[in-house]
Order: sequence, then structure tokens, then C-alpha cells
Amino acid sequence: MRVTFPDAKALKKIVPIVADLISEGQFVATEEGIKLVAMDPASIAMVIWEMKPEAFIDYTIEGDKEIITVSMDDLKTIVKKLKQREMVVWETDREKNKLKILARGTIKKTFSIPLLEGEETETPIPSLEYNNVVELDSKAIKEIIDDASAIADSLKFKAEPPSKLIIKAEGEMKEMTVELTEGEDAVVSIDIQEEAYASYSIDYLKKFAKAADVSDIAILKLKTDYPLWLEYRYLDKMTLIFILAPRSD
Repeated sequence: MRVTFPDAKALKKIVPIVADLISEGQFVATEEGIKLVAMDPASIAMVIWEMKPEAFIDYTIEGDKEIITVSMDDLKTIVKKLKQREMVVWETDREKNKLKILARGTIKKTFSIPLLEGEETETPIPSLEYNNVVELDSKAIKEIIDDASAIADSLKFKAEPPSKLIIKAEGEMKEMTVELTEGEDAVVSIDIQEEAYASYSIDYLKKFAKAADVSDIAILKLKTDYPLWLEYRYLDKMTLIFILAPRSD
């Protein structure tokens, strides 16, 4: 596999977020692009990182499918050293069992990290159906989650047709409520077709919300006592999706 990113911007934003959730990342490369799908160790959250072929200047893989597994901490360490405007190449070296990361800026640098012995079995993406979809300003939902973390350890979402989303944090003595409706600055679009209620861990939501740097818009999908779907899109070339199991408060 040899793929070339036009710059390091997306990698510097996305890799640390993914590394905060999983220790090893399995990247599956096909003609449709590169995809990472993984559950966190507690099996509470799933992360999906999809990169279309259009995200790369050059895109070459061996055969119909190529799978590599790397330490996300190793990858994060290297990515932190990259400058945003540097062109970045990922190249597999099967003889040395390494992933080479080439940075092409003012100075040409070559890093390498070990390829791990991962399972060839791919993690399936669950088939989930939602009737409630809300597009929000990503920095607004990040602010709501950050503020709520001072109140409680879970965040409650209530969807009311046709266009209201209530987000609430309740502690022993403290409470915070946010009502979002169509027409507000923080709301890009809101389509609530059925009433829904669910509660989710704020610790996980805080990790997800760091993706506000990836995209200006966060897409939420909700259903009663059902996994939360939170999606961020980077220049329509990459997608970062989080699926979070509900809490039983």
C-alpha cells in the first residue's frame, strides 16, 4: 500500500481522537478507500473512520484488499511531529513489517512504526435505523457537553416532534437544560419524526466532541434507548463516526 495525503491537517485532528478510544487500529484498504472500524475495550463505543480515494493525491494498494494493524499510540506520536502543510505518505514495507510514514515539507523525513499481528476479521458496522436526525454546529454541541460535564456524568437527550431537541444534565443539586429548535444559530437542520429519549456517558461524549476541529457540523441520530450516532465529515472526503451505547439511568 502506498497512499499520499495532500497535507497532515486531517491526520493531526483525527488520529489523537481515535487513539483516545482504541489502542490498536486495523485499517482496511480497498478500491473504495481506507476504513477503520473498532470497538473500544469496554464495548461501549464504536469508532468508524472512512477515507475516500479522493482524500489522497495517490492511492495504490496490493490486490483487491490490504489490511494493516498498527498501534494508535505509535501513530499518534508520529502524527504529532508532522507539520500541517506537509505532504504525508503511508507506505507498507512487508519485508521489514513496518508502516513507513514519509513527511515531505521543507525537510524530508521518514518515520516507521511496526505492523502488528492483527486479526484479518473485519469488525462489522451495525445496521441501525433512525427517524430523528439533527445537524448542529459542532462547536455548539461541544460547548454543551463540556458545560454538562460539570453537572453530571451522563447527558439526557429528548427528541420532540416536529423539531425540538432537549439536552439535559442532572446532578444531585445541579441541573442544566438546553432546548434546540429550528431557526436557532446552533441548529443547521432538525427532523424529529418520533419522540425519543436516551441517556449517554459524558466521558465518551467529551472524547467524541473533540472532533469539532474536524468539521463545522455534527450530525446526531437518536432513538429511544438506542445507540447514539454522532458523525463528522471532513471536506466530504473523510468521515468520522461514533456510535455510543445508551446508559440505563
